[in-house]
Amino acid sequence: MTSSRRLARSAGALAVALVDLAACASLLAPSPRAALPPVVLLAAHAAISLGAGALLAGAAPPFVRHRASEVAVFTACLSFFVPVLGVLGALIVLTRGLTEARPPSREPWLVHDGPADLEERTRREARGLRRRASAEEVGSALRDRSPEAAGARFRAVLATRHLPATIAVPLLRAAQSDPTDEVRLYAFSRLETMRGEIERRIERLARALTVGDRDEEPRLNLRLAESYGELAWSGLAEGAVLDHALRCAHRHAALACELVAGNAAAEFFLGRVLVRLRDPARAEVAFERAIAAGYPRKKALPLLAECAFEQREHEAVGALLAELAASPHASAALRPVIDLWAESEPARSVPPRAPRLAESSS
Repeated sequence: MTSSRRLARSAGALAVALVDLAACASLLAPSPRAALPPVVLLAAHAAISLGAGALLAGAAPPFVRHRASEVAVFTACLSFFVPVLGVLGALIVLTRGLTEARPPSREPWLVHDGPADLEERTRREARGLRRRASAEEVGSALRDRSPEAAGARFRAVLATRHLPATIAVPLLRAAQSDPTDEVRLYAFSRLETMRGEIERRIERLARALTVGDRDEEPRLNLRLAESYGELAWSGLAEGAVLDHALRCAHRHAALACELVAGNAAAEFFLGRVLVRLRDPARAEVAFERAIAAGYPRKKALPLLAECAFEQREHEAVGALLAELAASPHASAALRPVIDLWAESEPARSVPPRAPRLAESSS
């Protein structure tokens, strides 16, 4: 903007301010000689404000990103609501009060040396974010109910999303008694979400079973049994809902076994359901059928030992645990149980029991 144009705008703004001053003085202290209606004086003030906006529309510096129309509206509103001083203030701000931002290279305070270990700390924090919290860490954080640890408890309950359902559900149920509202609400909503996902999957499989091909019935029945079993074993179902889930799991697993003879996976799952239903004799028969159909015996040994224990066949339990102990990899999770049983029971030479496959036919 040239100096002559700037001078003209300044003179125009000053003249507009003086006219506005006269109009406001007449409005506030009317003279008896030349009394004008207040509406006329208010209209004159509005017209002066619009004129000020039009006059200063192009007064903004080139680096201002706002359009001339926006500057005009701002000036007109300021002049209308702040009589006299509004137009003068807008003139001063637009011509003298705005300065262009300097580039970062000219800002000395932006040029500094970071800590020597900044890169290493950044990598360490990134590794910490990527690392998922273990169940022990989540449980330890949830046990600290102090107000200062509320943030840590909320982060811990968020970390349950990466844990298996059988581990996450007990932790979330414990978090439902947390003194912090956010932790309790998230735990409740997470449990409802997990339960809803399983129930929607059950509905989809049930619809597919009613309209699907007969060749798909064994697979769909087994998937339904597994979904009901997940609802029961994860702890999401309790009371009558748990009983219903177990009965449905048993029904669909039994159907899958009937539709396809020698279905090792279905037989093994049926045995797991029967163990949960406290029917160890039939569960043992199902496990033996699964092993005969090709299911790995090492994976069934812990459940066979549980069936024998439920039937008070303690010598058979020792034999099964001894067979399991012969495989270090398969017995790693049950090593404390095996050691405790070996310490409490004297060593016996017990012949392995004959499979009860004959009972399945009766």
